[in-house]
Amino acid sequence: MPRAVSLAETLDLSAFRRPMKPIPERVETAIARRVAQGPDLLFANAAKLLEPGGDGITDAVIRNSDGMLVVCCLTDMPGNTPEMWDWWFGWHGVSDDRRARPNLRERYIGVDSYVDERVASPEIVKLTISFRRPASFGLDEPKVDEIGTAICARVGLRGSPLNTGRGIHLIRRMPTGAEMLRLIGETSRKCSGSSFDILVRISF
Repeated sequence: MPRAVSLAETLDLSAFRRPMKPIPERVETAIARRVAQGPDLLFANAAKLLEPGGDGITDAVIRNSDGMLVVCCLTDMPGNTPEMWDWWFGWHGVSDDRRARPNLRERYIGVDSYVDERVASPEIVKLTISFRRPASFGLDEPKVDEIGTAICARVGLRGSPLNTGRGIHLIRRMPTGAEMLRLIGETSRKCSGSSFDILVRISF
């Protein structure tokens, strides 16, 4: 049977790879702490993220009292814009419809994206990412548009129910570009090995 070959195996992409900056010390500290028991980071309170200062938590791995494991991380992105993120998620989707639309976000809302990638291990992890409206996560969309954009999705391992996880990428405009707050939650009550590492690698 023929084997699927990725472009990365056949093309020299070294010219397009940029050296990554060191992981910020605050993030290293959050990873080293591993899982903290509370305070709860509830997706039901996601609207607080749109307020100045958000919910006050930027880098942490927290086990909520209801069992959900939540990872959050703040990433500085100088030279980036929220529109770049909406464009990218809309342009690389599975649809052939690439006509201009008034709102770039409309291109990927409702799309189920099947992602195969190496996350926290040499093994390829098969993920399903189902994009949803920010409003379905409790975010006021006009307010989201004022500060930047929010990419919201249900996330799960392929073959598992899509509601095993959820995620918000909130990208805020900044004087030097943008900053992104990622909030990823997993409903599994276990935090051993791959579950913790996958969440941390996806989020940080």
